[in-house]
Amino acid sequence: NKVCEEGIRIDSIGIDTWGVDFVLLDQQGQRVGLPVAYRDSRTNGLMAQAQQQLGKRDIYQRSGIQFLPFNTLYQLRALTEQQPELIPHIAHALLMPDYFSYRLTGKMNWEYTNATTTQLVNINSDDWDESLLAWSGANKAWFGRPTHPGNVIGHWICPQGNEIPVVAVASHDTASAVIASPLNGSRAAYLSSGTWSLMGFESQTPFTNDTALAANITNEGGAEGRYRVLKNIMGLWLLQRVLQEQQINDLPAL
Repeated sequence: NKVCEEGIRIDSIGIDTWGVDFVLLDQQGQRVGLPVAYRDSRTNGLMAQAQQQLGKRDIYQRSGIQFLPFNTLYQLRALTEQQPELIPHIAHALLMPDYFSYRLTGKMNWEYTNATTTQLVNINSDDWDESLLAWSGANKAWFGRPTHPGNVIGHWICPQGNEIPVVAVASHDTASAVIASPLNGSRAAYLSSGTWSLMGFESQTPFTNDTALAANITNEGGAEGRYRVLKNIMGLWLLQRVLQEQQINDLPAL
């Protein structure tokens, strides 16, 4: 609103956020419960349970995604087990950037690059994996088919009445960062640093063999059908928390 009020021209709007977290909506598009941040204990033990019941190798070959205890697969299992009273009211599940786009446009979209972080998208079909969804306790009807970045979701009408396109960018923040990286040649790699540090490379094909599984390599969706083959490395979150909790203002001294 402020940008529009200042008379700055907006050609389009795109939203990216972190992965895995989601918002649940009812048939009227109203929130069901409150969103829960992934740094939460409700998923404790569920990743090991999934590996035991479904098989670690099978999960990996279906999704190509690394095993992290807060993946959406385990968050949904936690929710459906611990808050079953919510289930009859749920009609839709939107990941964070898709929810913000929905608030601007009234249109629902499930963008592919962010959807892959859930560990619920089948790496061969680029659609939700029914076996993994069934284990999570979620209903497939809560989700629409993932769409690749580049489509116009809808329009936001600014206070001045202009209709501004809201575009589905690569809505996982690392996916957008990689697009902006000057990767030249097949041996180029990237390091995206923030809360996490993500190191990897782009590939036309995923890596889901036993070596990749043993190294917990992830194959997240990228732009133009590419895969972001990467590893999560500890980023700046720990430093940020130390500075805040110890009330340290002098970073060079630290």
